[in-house]
Amino acid sequence: MLDHTCLWPTQLLQLGWNVLVHPPYLSHLDQFFSQKPQNFYKCGIMELPEKWRKVIE
Repeated sequence: MLDHTCLWPTQLLQLGWNVLVHPPYLSHLDQFFSQKPQNFYKCGIMELPEKWRKVIE
């Protein structure tokens, strides 16, 4: 995982601000999406009208 740093967080620390570390969730999302079968999203989209109908009823 790359460490993303820039000058302005250092400047904020010098002003006494707390800088929150960005959580490394991106790799988990990549893994989640890559483990889904190819038709996962198509099937989910095709099921939306029926799900919406049930919600409305």
